[in-house]
Amino acid sequence: MVSSKDRKKIQNFVGKIKGIKNKKYKYASVLSEFKQGNLYSSAGYKVTNPKQAQAIAFSMSQGRSFKKKAKIVPKVLTKRTFLTRLKSIIKRRKT
Repeated sequence: MVSSKDRKKIQNFVGKIKGIKNKKYKYASVLSEFKQGNLYSSAGYKVTNPKQAQAIAFSMSQGRSFKKKAKIVPKVLTKRTFLTRLKSIIKRRKT
């Protein structure tokens, strides 16, 4: 008898395999479109560059191999000196 936890693990694993197969199929179908000469870019132009065809195929199959994760750059806080504080106070009083 298979417990419910084991059943969920098995279903998860099978789902991942199906997802991989679908992505591979989508990638191959886009490249075959390019080889046949039926692949067009989002702007409507015919794709003639194989590297562009690969990029379109990766984005269609949601592959992440060419896409880099954006680095989160922390904001650099500027130190407010005494003079800058005085300037802001004077501006507020004038208005």
